[in-house]
Amino acid sequence: MKCYKYILYIGLFILIIGLCAYIFFPLKDHWQHYYTRSEIALKNDQYQNAVESCNKAIELEPDHPNIYEVYINKAKALNKLHSYKEAIETANQAIALNPHSEEAYETKVYPLFQLRREEELTAVLEEIIVLNPHTPLRGFLNYLRADRGKVNY
Repeated sequence: MKCYKYILYIGLFILIIGLCAYIFFPLKDHWQHYYTRSEIALKNDQYQNAVESCNKAIELEPDHPNIYEVYINKAKALNKLHSYKEAIETANQAIALNPHSEEAYETKVYPLFQLRREEELTAVLEEIIVLNPHTPLRGFLNYLRADRGKVNY
């Protein structure tokens, strides 16, 4: 019987230590948590939630080496919310953080097209082709060039 009593005391002691640790040393929010939430929100068409999760991730760790991925998600959500100018600005931030990310440039294509900013759109498509010569967007660039009489296949 004494053995069970000691096991109960040890269990209570561990529980109290755990509660104290949780109260006095809470787990720090991490950008990865909010990045994952933004991914899930995008997949579930919850674009405002995706933007909010991205903003929280950026606030928590603005200097994280992969924070550009959060900016890409935010730009995608802003595109879906028809906030095209803000989507372009956000995509520009992703590009500034990682100029080799094809996806960062791709997030600018749709809003530039919607805003009819063809010169900028052409420049972005050319950057994408430099990063990935086999991109399916090459045909779109050729269409834009042909439309303006500057065909370059």
